[in-house]
Amino acid sequence: MKIINPNSDMHSHTFSYSDGLNSVDEMVIMAGRAGLKKFAITDHSKSHLIRHDIVKKTSGSCVKFRWKNIHNDVNVVFGVEADLISEEGEVDFENEYRMKDFVLLSAHRGVYKGEPRKITDAYISALEKHHKEIDCIGHLCAKYFSEHVNVGRVVEVANHFNVPVELNCANLVFGKTDMEKLEQMLGMVDRIYVNSDSHTLYDMMHLRINGLKFLRAGGY
Repeated sequence: MKIINPNSDMHSHTFSYSDGLNSVDEMVIMAGRAGLKKFAITDHSKSHLIRHDIVKKTSGSCVKFRWKNIHNDVNVVFGVEADLISEEGEVDFENEYRMKDFVLLSAHRGVYKGEPRKITDAYISALEKHHKEIDCIGHLCAKYFSEHVNVGRVVEVANHFNVPVELNCANLVFGKTDMEKLEQMLGMVDRIYVNSDSHTLYDMMHLRINGLKFLRAGGY
């Protein structure tokens, strides 16, 4: 198993465009303090924002056409946490700033409209249709679908298409990970991102550190 991002964090959310507590600039400043070389802001898809009644706070065009990192040397990219919508592999890739420099594919309760027992088929169909657009599978071992997801099958297909999966450090630290499924995933996956899934400045400073400690303790 190869950790792709030893010095970067490729999953975070802001107040400006999603359900985080801090602005884009505050997150970027903290990324520098955390010693990151690269940092991805991956706010939620439009389907997720609508489902959870998250209002738009500012214009997406500000990011796309006017925003620059004036704070530090961190390479900041803007992407999306795309949502798995149906068992046919439908995916919502759209977000407020319409930038997809890094794409996570995740399934969220209430946004995924398919039958839970078919979510493995949903992941596989999405990978077959969209693997060229997907940079990583997000929080595959989250508890809210763990009863139904066949992690082994999804990882096999992800490996086939050279799509990494994510160790989601927020879910790990906050007890939202199915640990049995996580161990299975780590034992099978070729490549992995260790991401914070930050929603706060505290998250950025602490969650990836805990995730990396977990991997070291497990012999990874």
